[in-house]
Amino acid sequence: MEFHVKQLLQQEGYSCVILSEDGTVFQSKKSGIAPLMDFIIKSQDKAREAADKVVGKSAALLFLKMGARRVYGQVMSEHAKKVFDAHGVNYSYGKLVPYIVNRRGDGMCPMEETVLETDDAETAYCLLCEKLKEMRNKEGTQA
Repeated sequence: MEFHVKQLLQQEGYSCVILSEDGTVFQSKKSGIAPLMDFIIKSQDKAREAADKVVGKSAALLFLKMGARRVYGQVMSEHAKKVFDAHGVNYSYGKLVPYIVNRRGDGMCPMEETVLETDDAETAYCLLCEKLKEMRNKEGTQA
């Protein structure tokens, strides 16, 4: 029986659903790349397939790091599509956009922007960890 992460994403209101190699289902309602980082940190297994509300280049490279072979994005950036094309990942999307827009709606998502110059999943992971740390520190000083 084939598992459809896309259906679970759409019907249950999750932001991200990942099916691991051992058949475990990981699901989250967190926003951004948080669910992907959680999976990488907490799971000892590789991803088989995944569905996410928004898939930019940062998410695409994290899905590569996880080993995902099939990915669905309700919204997918052209940068993410290029990553999947280059690495032979089977993907589909609801809407293709030039890039993922930041939460203010006035520019590119900072996570996608952080990894624009790399196509290496490990490098992207390190860059994203640093960016998240920087953003947390910035939030802490503004409080």
